[in-house]
Amino acid sequence: MITYAEFIALVAFIGLGGYVIYLQHQLNEAREACSMMSRALNDIASGNVDVRRTETGIEVRVKRQTGGGTHGDS
Repeated sequence: MITYAEFIALVAFIGLGGYVIYLQHQLNEAREACSMMSRALNDIASGNVDVRRTETGIEVRVKRQTGGGTHGDS
């Protein structure tokens, strides 16, 4: 039979394990969000997108590539 103190220690250990798993999940989500924001800022800085403020939030549109001459034209 386990004692009350051992039972409390076991429950605390399981609870802390669950909390560590939760924190890992939150860390992964934060990394994904930072990666997405980094790509978005890179696109904005390079001029590949148009950013506009609208009534419902922020609108981001990819600019069209026009007249690059990369289709084998000479």
